Amino acid sequence: MDEEKGGLTFGDICRIIWSQKWLALALLIAITIAGTFGLKYGYGAGKAEYVSTFSINISISEDGMLEYPDNTRRNYRDLISIENLTAIKTDNEDFSSVNVEVMRKRGDIKITQNRGEKDVTYTVRVKAEYFASVDIASEFIKEIACTPSREIYKWAQGLAADAGISFNQKLGNEQKLAYLKSQLTDIDRRFKSLGGISDADKQKVSNLLLTATALAGELHTAYYEPSAAALEDYKSLIKGLESERELAQSVLDNLKNLNLNGGEGSENGSNTILVNGADIIKYAEQVASLTQQINNYQAYIDKNPEGTVESAASKAFTVKLEKLLADVQSLTAIEECNYYKNTSLISYEGAPLVTEGEIGFVKAGILSLVVGLIVAALVAYIVGFIVLGRKKSTTNSDKPADDKAASNNVSVEAATDTNSEEIK
Repeated sequence: MDEEKGGLTFGDICRIIWSQKWLALALLIAITIAGTFGLKYGYGAGKAEYVSTFSINISISEDGMLEYPDNTRRNYRDLISIENLTAIKTDNEDFSSVNVEVMRKRGDIKITQNRGEKDVTYTVRVKAEYFASVDIASEFIKEIACTPSREIYKWAQGLAADAGISFNQKLGNEQKLAYLKSQLTDIDRRFKSLGGISDADKQKVSNLLLTATALAGELHTAYYEPSAAALEDYKSLIKGLESERELAQSVLDNLKNLNLNGGEGSENGSNTILVNGADIIKYAEQVASLTQQINNYQAYIDKNPEGTVESAASKAFTVKLEKLLADVQSLTAIEECNYYKNTSLISYEGAPLVTEGEIGFVKAGILSLVVGLIVAALVAYIVGFIVLGRKKSTTNSDKPADDKAASNNVSVEAATDTNSEEIK
């Protein structure tokens, strides 16, 4: 009676659990295995993220925009736009299973710009569930980081081809030469701002600029006469130049009248000068330049009014001009390489790719084992307690029958004793 009133002791609880040891062991093994794989590939897979922090060798404006060498500005968030992610997927068969549409729709890929005192870095986070392996994820994020350099390279790659197309679209040698000089000036500026350009290449630009200047001196001599194919183009060019000169002359005349009249709204012809003299000089020079060009082209036509075959001197000049074009295209190719080299430098902050939120096998196993122990012990105790209760119930149900039999025996014995005494 004392033990029942005192309740179960710790030893009693352990004995109850031990009585169901095989059940507890089976539950422990099942929960540990199921929990380990469930945490690793179920819960853990949904939480795991691949993270990469890197810097890109490209100019950044004060407002955080990416500044490209073709003078365009783009938001760094465009690196993970659906258009860019789709292009990356399309260009590499290894990414065919990456569902970029769902990734973007759910917001499972993010990019942040981290502005420090001296440098700017970018951090890309993307859910691991979209990739079949770490290597594929690493390559995918690398392609995101390489987006600016890839776009710049495509732009630079077209410079040489564009130079030839633009050159051929110019109507006359004067325009062609002016175009080549502008290209050389632009390349010279870029070479000075880029790293990795050799002194020899920089000197080559200077030499070609001198060559272009020398050709400009030859341009208006007998070295060029129009061919039959160029004759009509020069006539059209003269009409365009005459329209430009007419407009420039009109502006110049208005500026001069403003100075003579003291400006609109002045009273009594005030001596106030409202127009800067530099503007008058500018338009006067423009009118003179256009007039000179018209005269030069007209002289070409006058020398060859029938558009006969191009002269030997003209052919020689054309050869020099085309040689200059080839040299400009060669320099542009050098420029391509250096643009690509300078903009493809991606520096990683630590490892190229790290995994966050993932649950490893060891951690998942330990957590599952702990949970398994608790659940197995609890279930074993409940089952053992029920079994013990049933045993006690069976035992108690047998007790009254024994007590009744014993009572009957006592009554019989008592009755026997009484009868014996009466007989005496």
